[in-house]
Amino acid sequence: MPRYDSGGEKKMLRTISMVLWIIGFGLMAYAFFWFDPTVAAPEPVAGMGSLFPTGRTANLQLLVGQLVLTINGAALFVGGCVVEVAASVRDASARNHPEKTGEGRGTH
Repeated sequence: MPRYDSGGEKKMLRTISMVLWIIGFGLMAYAFFWFDPTVAAPEPVAGMGSLFPTGRTANLQLLVGQLVLTINGAALFVGGCVVEVAASVRDASARNHPEKTGEGRGTH
């Protein structure tokens, strides 16, 4: 009987890679489209006119938070890709070299 069941392990690795892809893509999408790195600017000081901006202005701490979310999301997404490739390579290796996995041996 073969000792290597490529179907179960491959399915598990593919599931792990899909979870990493989804979490990574979700983090990047949140950082790009919904994370607001701006804060309300103070009202102009009397007599200063338009020297100070009004409305919203970028906050460096929030920009760094957005960058961290983007980098972590990209790392998870790439990690999912690496797991997917590893699952494919492992499955191809098991099909091409059954003697290393126990499938080519007889039951003595």
